[in-house]
Amino acid sequence: MFPFFRKLTYLLFIFLFLFASCKTQKEAKTIKKIGTSGNFQSEDEVKFNYFYVEGAKQMMLKNLDAARAMFETCLTIKPKSAATLYHLSKVYWHKDAPEQAILLAKAAIEANTKNIWYKLYLVELYNATKKYEDASKILINLIKIYPEKENLYFELSELYLSQNQFSNAINTLQALENKFQESNEISEYKIQIYYQQQDYKSISEELTRLILRNPESVKYHGMLAEVYAKLGELKKAEEIYEKLDVLAPGEGKSQISAAFFYLTIQNYEKSMYFQKKAFANKSAGIDAKVELFLKVVELEKQVYSEQSIFDLLNVLVETHPDDLKAKILYYNYLYLKGDYSLAYEVLLEILETNKSDFELWEQLFQIEIELDKFTELKAHTDEALTYFPNQPLIYYFSGFAELQNHKYEQAVVQLENSLSVLVDNQKLEEEILVLLAQAYYKNKQVEKAFKTFDKVLVLNQSNALILNNYAYYLSLEKTQLGKALEMSKKANQLVLNNANYLDTEAWILFEQANYTESLAIMQQALEYGGRNSPTILEHYGDILWKLNDKVKALEQWKLAKKIGNTSTKLEQKIISGNYLE
Repeated sequence: MFPFFRKLTYLLFIFLFLFASCKTQKEAKTIKKIGTSGNFQSEDEVKFNYFYVEGAKQMMLKNLDAARAMFETCLTIKPKSAATLYHLSKVYWHKDAPEQAILLAKAAIEANTKNIWYKLYLVELYNATKKYEDASKILINLIKIYPEKENLYFELSELYLSQNQFSNAINTLQALENKFQESNEISEYKIQIYYQQQDYKSISEELTRLILRNPESVKYHGMLAEVYAKLGELKKAEEIYEKLDVLAPGEGKSQISAAFFYLTIQNYEKSMYFQKKAFANKSAGIDAKVELFLKVVELEKQVYSEQSIFDLLNVLVETHPDDLKAKILYYNYLYLKGDYSLAYEVLLEILETNKSDFELWEQLFQIEIELDKFTELKAHTDEALTYFPNQPLIYYFSGFAELQNHKYEQAVVQLENSLSVLVDNQKLEEEILVLLAQAYYKNKQVEKAFKTFDKVLVLNQSNALILNNYAYYLSLEKTQLGKALEMSKKANQLVLNNANYLDTEAWILFEQANYTESLAIMQQALEYGGRNSPTILEHYGDILWKLNDKVKALEQWKLAKKIGNTSTKLEQKIISGNYLE
């Protein structure tokens, strides 16, 4: 039922209660005043009024069982009391007993056949229980009795619409127009129905009539332009948009619509003209602008330059400087374009006023990792924990920051904290354990590290990262090299052409003194990017030295130092010209 009817039903409910209450109090005063002379209420009437008012009070207090008992007592005194039957029906409805509620509502109508509100209440019950045919019969009958009540036509049309009986819904509204006269409200409601049918021809006809009655309406002209575009009548649509640009230059919604229209017909220059006007117009909603911008971005490089899109985005932010959606759109575009430094500054600004938004914190952590800002990452995870003290992901990022900052003991603490607050998230548990295993190893808790690696492999035997790292750490400890090689080979099968993973396999073979095969695998690592890794180049030199190619080994060690390897052992190798264990 429409909110209008619910409100009227509620007012009727309050009126009946107050009327009964006032009547009871007035009669009680009368009895008290005249004592044993004059006209008395009967004892049954006094009881009825008392229980009725008490039932009303209990119902308003939502004490449904108590209210039911009071109203049922009333019915033992006056079985045909329509108001009591109605209110008892309401009690049963609130107690989720719809069939009993319907029976009582019908009894109330039988007791007072002229009460329209009881009938509308029954319509509401029928609607809620999907007894649409019964509901429509009542409304059709009410329209015959009260043909002047416009709301009944709308109610019946809404009922038909809920059953997808579009023709009946339209015919009911047409009957309303025939009875009274055409109105904007009726036309707009008909247009809603036509939209559900995708009957754009009828929509255009209805809008044309609306415009005849409202020739200055920007809204109706804009709607008609969109419908003409749907119908393929592009010239008519374009004429309306050009007209609106002159007559309503400040109308943002029509500017957005025109921008979309010209994109559709591939008049990109004209579309950009309306895009700029719309984005500079505060009356155009931010949601529509975001939708339009995302459409424009799809055409980047094909149609629009990166600079023109940046200019458009800057207009949006300048027009809505305090709007979160505009700022986030700006951030996302910068991030997408790889401008992480500027994106980072924008995101920090957004967070200043939105620190309770966890997703923004998560994005900040990710971009700080991209920018190698591990000191800032640690500071921001500490701050985020003041807002989200039980969020495992924050502890995870905090542990990651500590690991990158070479604070291994603190990394262990934070990652263990992450596990302690984690609930039912196996993927995140796996990620935490991977990092924790590395933290244990770096903190010289080797046994704990290897046990943690084993835990990860129980969760996921195909985790290439853990297979590689576990194998590498075993090779560094020169222990379980057979197991290490098996895991390394599996990692390289899972992830092809990864220089670091290939380096691990080559190094395990080196530790097994299988130098020839080690060289073959290392050459693959070099082919897939290993020449940019100081560690891989050092390992390459080690293998060459073992194969007695000492001149070339020295060359690789020097190259490793040149591109960033600053280890003391490497320096000693270069000075001595010998491999050092």
